[in-house]
Amino acid sequence: MKKYAPLLIMTLMFATGCESAMYRFLYNSMDSFLYRAITWYVEPSPDQDRFIREKLGTLHQWHRRSELLKYVNTLQGLRERMGRGLTKEDVSWVVARVEVHETDMFNAVSDDVASFLNTLDEKQIDHMDSRIGERLDELEAKMNRDKEERLLEAEKNTKRIMGFVYGDLTPRQEEEIAKGVRGMENIDALSMRMYRERRADFISFLRKKPGREAAKAYLRRLALETEKTYPEYYRGPAERRDRAVVDAIVRFDRELVTPAQRAHALGKIDSLIQVLRELAEG
Repeated sequence: MKKYAPLLIMTLMFATGCESAMYRFLYNSMDSFLYRAITWYVEPSPDQDRFIREKLGTLHQWHRRSELLKYVNTLQGLRERMGRGLTKEDVSWVVARVEVHETDMFNAVSDDVASFLNTLDEKQIDHMDSRIGERLDELEAKMNRDKEERLLEAEKNTKRIMGFVYGDLTPRQEEEIAKGVRGMENIDALSMRMYRERRADFISFLRKKPGREAAKAYLRRLALETEKTYPEYYRGPAERRDRAVVDAIVRFDRELVTPAQRAHALGKIDSLIQVLRELAEG
């Protein structure tokens, strides 16, 4: 997944359709969004609630001060590479840059997250288990829809994303997207099996009250060593799918994108760079 996830993340960011004001609103409200997400999974006690609010506020300040200009540097590198047409080596470069950002973020939050997880009582762990189950049930229901319905939605979403990044798509580009979506190996069932196994393992781990250092090590494996933790039944299919997606992205960008579409994509990156610089200034 990490071989192509950074590029998809970038396109998803662009595909929100947000203007500069909306980007600023989303970033400036990020601590509130994260608070609501955390408290959906965990019903905190008053002391835990104060801890969450305090740490999120500190994290947001740190991120604005220390990380946003690093993202600007990464986007500038992506812009240069997109300007000449993406290669697999460019994808690898983006992956490496994103891994640096992920590591920085993990190092900033892991102590607090590990400490917080060790304060959860059995009732809170039960609640978290139930909430994760709800999300997995929703995901599985989407995966189990009629095959043609799922494919049509995947085509539509991919065309929307690529169209927002590159501008209006040509008929050939739309045909290639549809062909690529329909030719992609379906690993949904394997993914769901892995997600449910990981849910059970995570909840079991929390019930053991592992301590902060053990919790940090566990979280590090999940967050920073994701591919190394894949079960064998999932590893091969996931790697094949990753390679297929990278090949499709690189081919689309190098062979199908027009000069006007490339200029459109570079303009999107420029806009995001400008917003990040302004946000970094506070």
